[in-house]
Amino acid sequence: DRTGRPLSGVSTLLFATSSALPGAAPAGSVPNPAAGVVVTDGRGRYTITDEVSAGRYVLVLQRDGYTRVVRRLALEPAAGAVPFDARLTPLAAPAGTLDPTQGGILESGALRLEVAAAAVPGTTSVAVRLTAIGEQGLPDFLPLGWTPIATVEVRLEEGGVVLPEGLATPFVSDGVHLTLPLPAWVVPTDSLVAVRYDLAAGAWLVLPDAERLVGTDGTALVRLTLSGPGTVAVLRADEDPVTAPPQAGAAGTVLRGSGQPEIIPAMTANLTLDPPVVAPTGRATARVVASSADAASAWPSG
Repeated sequence: DRTGRPLSGVSTLLFATSSALPGAAPAGSVPNPAAGVVVTDGRGRYTITDEVSAGRYVLVLQRDGYTRVVRRLALEPAAGAVPFDARLTPLAAPAGTLDPTQGGILESGALRLEVAAAAVPGTTSVAVRLTAIGEQGLPDFLPLGWTPIATVEVRLEEGGVVLPEGLATPFVSDGVHLTLPLPAWVVPTDSLVAVRYDLAAGAWLVLPDAERLVGTDGTALVRLTLSGPGTVAVLRADEDPVTAPPQAGAAGTVLRGSGQPEIIPAMTANLTLDPPVVAPTGRATARVVASSADAASAWPSG
């Protein structure tokens, strides 16, 4: 939740991979019914015990006021599956209201959305939310070998209803741009790749080349060209030849990752708490640093 504690009340919906997912289906269409539906408890846990046949599925985790997260998994006959932990991000307050026919500029903190006239479909005004997402709050996993530098969810709401993501709500080519700051550790020589998450395809797709800018205060910025609402990210590839992913393709292609290491080495990890002593009603932040036990074997990011 907003304090970092487990989130209750999250709807967890199980769909076959061929299903039209909520948030990805075009406006006016009806998403497929879920094969299983549960809600997380006070500790953020959930269990789906419905009769579900073996196959490949998608878990959609969503709650009002938060970003959506998906997890993809394969179910074997007479066996269960434990999906990787999901972290939903609280939505930012609306950046403002946009008249699609006129376009405009909306800002939320350091984020800036520029919309040309008639670049967003429709004629009804929409509320715009620009929510920054941390590395652990991505809607789905990145391919191996890529590190997220900055991630933002661009959400449009019409009359309180969230418009579908991606090309289900297509923007006019080169008509919508998002500018966001880069972390201080990013250097000018870093090669950056812009991507968007395609909920329907379950893949990260390459966006047109990101434009590097410098703000009036000297802040390093990057400007992205958007093709529709949803989650976009700026990535940096691993430089180590052992873990480096294939070069990103042209805009619209699927982002590819590096392969799993041929030999998986043993891992070691150190965990530290801040503060190191936690009162019975207090809390601490845990930091885990993992590395190869031999201190030499390389692991890809992701």
